[in-house]
Amino acid sequence: GYTNYPDNVIREFIKEAARSGIDVFRVFDALNWLPGMEVAMDEVLNQDKICQASICYTGDILDPKRDKYTLNYYVKMAKELERRGAHMLCIKDMSGVLKPYAAKKLVSTLKQEIGIPIQLHTHDTSGNQVAACLLAAEAGVDVRCETRITAIHPSKDGRFSLVHKAGKDRADAVIIATGGEAAPKLGGTRDGYQLLGAFGHTLIETAPGIVQLNADISSLKAANGLKRDCEIAIQQENKTIVRDYGELLITNYGISGPPVLQCAGHAVRALAKGKKVHAVINFFPGKDYKHMLELFRARLAAHPTRSAEAFFVGLLPRLLAQCALKAVGVKSQSTLDDKALERLANKLCAWRVNILGPRTFSEAQVTLGGIDTADFDPQTMASWMMPGLYACGEVLDIDGDCGGYNLQWAWSSGRLAGASAADYLFID
Repeated sequence: GYTNYPDNVIREFIKEAARSGIDVFRVFDALNWLPGMEVAMDEVLNQDKICQASICYTGDILDPKRDKYTLNYYVKMAKELERRGAHMLCIKDMSGVLKPYAAKKLVSTLKQEIGIPIQLHTHDTSGNQVAACLLAAEAGVDVRCETRITAIHPSKDGRFSLVHKAGKDRADAVIIATGGEAAPKLGGTRDGYQLLGAFGHTLIETAPGIVQLNADISSLKAANGLKRDCEIAIQQENKTIVRDYGELLITNYGISGPPVLQCAGHAVRALAKGKKVHAVINFFPGKDYKHMLELFRARLAAHPTRSAEAFFVGLLPRLLAQCALKAVGVKSQSTLDDKALERLANKLCAWRVNILGPRTFSEAQVTLGGIDTADFDPQTMASWMMPGLYACGEVLDIDGDCGGYNLQWAWSSGRLAGASAADYLFID
């Protein structure tokens, strides 16, 4: 509040607030009286928290007739607050009197004179403050869109030099959040691997993930374009390593659909090890060979004279039935016997197709592989090799199933990296 409090009350209040989880303290005096801010600033720094010291704005720095609260006045105070240990500076426009072009001039000048971040706090009492915020941001924030960083070099002073086509930028901390190689039309790139590799980080070989699979579907060629709920099992050297259920899509290159995308990572990793990989498709999910054979036998007993093709009406799409009959050597217009039923039940409950490999990164949703996670502190996302360097998201060797897990990893790791970088800059 605006009441005067004894020094010991101020210190105990800050200690209790810090113990309760407050990390950033804004310290100001309504009259810009520095002695009134000293105790609070000192205790915030003692508690190893972030001190945001404030300048209360009044007057009009654009009016040469108003010579008390001038641009020089605010610059001088900002420098003094920085000298006393402030981590951030707040321009506190309590009355909403900061004009748009005054905001631009004040922020642009302060950015040249001090080295700590600047925040503008204002009240929209006059209706001008939206414009003031925009011009202040224009003056004080460096935003580079569509700018590819081609190299990052550490400096002797502990900072980084970021090289791009427009020149160089300097930074006290860097977060690599480039993502992986998947979906290059949306920004997928190998740049993050190269940037981190320059600092000695290890790259785990990459491959497309959550992706369609190329497969030998010659036996299902006539069913191209068919969608059907199925059970998919991926086998490595004839042993099932993962299975899923859902709508399978048969394509001219192989198989797709949600269960294929979900299982693809396991297949791709097995292929990378040189293993033989198959997909085993059950076109009657939840039913096994024994159950389907009994169903087929009961159906044949009820309709003994039906042709083989007519036998499957109501059970399977016509094109899939034709593929099944051909695969087990039964002509469409012939009648079925028990041996044919056994072959059909076995085929339709365990249709094996050879997996040849994944589709390209252009069709993939995520990247398998990436920079080795062992190179980073899991508590902060900080590089073990370079202080001030952080990484998050898919550039690292982490991937998850469909269902938002990869997005959640990107958001969670990004937040952790950002918070840790802020701690590195303002606390350490």
